[in-house]
Amino acid sequence: EQLGGADDNYFRNSSFYKAVELSDGVVSILDRKGIYFTRTWCRFELLLTFSEFEKHLHDVYALCENKHAEEDISVGMTDGAVSVDFRGASSQHQRQSKFPISTFITALKVRASKTEATKEIDRK
Repeated sequence: EQLGGADDNYFRNSSFYKAVELSDGVVSILDRKGIYFTRTWCRFELLLTFSEFEKHLHDVYALCENKHAEEDISVGMTDGAVSVDFRGASSQHQRQSKFPISTFITALKVRASKTEATKEIDRK
């Protein structure tokens, strides 16, 4: 469904909307608790990516526990191979198989009506 409504111009005239419009896509950086999905502007960015600007790329990165080292690693779900995927699609598949799916499960539990924003008009 396309964006619309009384506050449509507010969003379309925002610098955030214009930045997403000018980009080739967006990158979502997720935390373990899924806080990203509770933020109104983050959800708005996803809405734009998947409805307004359908040709935009969307990459998602999240922290993943690294059992072989002290520090966690970031793992990305990407719209294609990235520089660390030396062997193409098989490397991409191997890298993405480590993505913490539990983060997406957390996201599915967040209700759009319960998102948080600094300004009340942004939440509407």
